[in-house]
Amino acid sequence: MAIIPERSIKDMTSPDLNQQPLCIEYPGLEVDFELKSGSITTWNDLKKQFLEKYFPASRATTIRKEISGIRQFAGESLFEYWDRFNDLIKRCPHHQIPDHLLIQYFYEGLSAMDRKLIDAASGGALFNKTPTEARNLISIMASNTQQFGTRYDDPPKRSNEVSMADQLSELTSLVKKFVVEKHHVKACGICTSPEHVTDMCPTLQEPPTEHAEAIGGFSGQQRRYDPFPTPTTPDGRTTQI
Repeated sequence: MAIIPERSIKDMTSPDLNQQPLCIEYPGLEVDFELKSGSITTWNDLKKQFLEKYFPASRATTIRKEISGIRQFAGESLFEYWDRFNDLIKRCPHHQIPDHLLIQYFYEGLSAMDRKLIDAASGGALFNKTPTEARNLISIMASNTQQFGTRYDDPPKRSNEVSMADQLSELTSLVKKFVVEKHHVKACGICTSPEHVTDMCPTLQEPPTEHAEAIGGFSGQQRRYDPFPTPTTPDGRTTQI
């Protein structure tokens, strides 16, 4: 009697393919199967119908405009910009834009710092290279920025720029406060004018001369005080002393 060798746990948990039935069952091919009239017969027909269905002319025009007007965002690394540019091209495989124009659109959208770095790496100017050489150079530099995480932050503001911004902010706050207070001014309680408060009414600021004259008019002619009056007779005549 043959001795069966002891199997490991791993071997015991693995299925025995020799004792398992075939799990894949192919459907039977119908005898009357044939290509119908107007069906796709070549790869060019397949490509044409696919593009007409999923990439209409309006969508292609929109993506072409996005490709030609692409710009690098503030704080966006070269790798992120290059990756976004390639994704935009993949969205419209039939954009029909020549390679040299694609490189030109990408270069024109670069930030000033990355544009100088690419020109320096290309030996003076990127346009002196062929489209293939320019694409390879940009791809290598983009990969380097991905590895080292190069990112350009906004330059710090100078002291005079900061002070000017603070002054403008303070001036704006004062103007807003003045406008709010002007809308909340109450009308005068005397003349009902909204242009001033009751304490500043012009009627309260009139000089008191008119009132004094009016009081004097009702009192009649004032008599002068004489400590030594002249004696008079009963009939009103004065007498000499």
